[in-house]
Amino acid sequence: MSFEFLVIGAGRSGTSLLAGLLDSHPRLEVGFEWESEAILLAAGEPAPRRAVRFRNRCEEYALRFPKQRWGNKITTEQIRGLEEDGRDPAEVLAHFFDEVMKGITKIYILRDGRTCVRSKMNRNRRGLTIEEASHRWCYSVFVHDFLTKRDDAVVLRFEDLVADARSVLMPVCDRLGVEWNDAMLAGTRNEKLLPEYRRTGFSLAPTVIDGLPAGCMSIIEADLHRLGYLDA
Repeated sequence: MSFEFLVIGAGRSGTSLLAGLLDSHPRLEVGFEWESEAILLAAGEPAPRRAVRFRNRCEEYALRFPKQRWGNKITTEQIRGLEEDGRDPAEVLAHFFDEVMKGITKIYILRDGRTCVRSKMNRNRRGLTIEEASHRWCYSVFVHDFLTKRDDAVVLRFEDLVADARSVLMPVCDRLGVEWNDAMLAGTRNEKLLPEYRRTGFSLAPTVIDGLPAGCMSIIEADLHRLGYLDA
């Protein structure tokens, strides 16, 4: 097998959960941001070259798993690192997804900006301001909108995944060319997940809208309305 798919989403949007579930399928193997930060956010090398190098390294690593379909997990924050040379954001995405990642299935997970930003601030290891965290979510929406127009992308929502994982993941399995396997539902305890992420079963608690950080709504409200997270 070769490098076949990417799991994509904002940090704290559920990419780890989704990757853990997919990785628990006996025919799938997922890298958890394998070399993505080291390469995509590297300084001193032109962004287009970094993107190609990342694809090549993924192809090389996939060869270690000849019996599985291999994919990698990345975040939209890492993709945004390819903009650092002043390139137009839309052109960056077109180059990365349509050229460098041509032939790779993109599996995008979107999370309600209110709970995503709250989660970012609760686990704020990088010292983000509320404005920075909110704008990072808005950028993830920009990537979401780009991928919804692509035939090689599957777009899903975190809220749907934790409510009914089987229904959400079955179309993903179909796209990846594997049959459904119940082992995926045990992926919430996948050992590749950070210990604090592991749990038995699914919880709706992360989808509850409360304790919102002050100042985020003015930044994310328009996208929340457009995506249907807020009533018109």
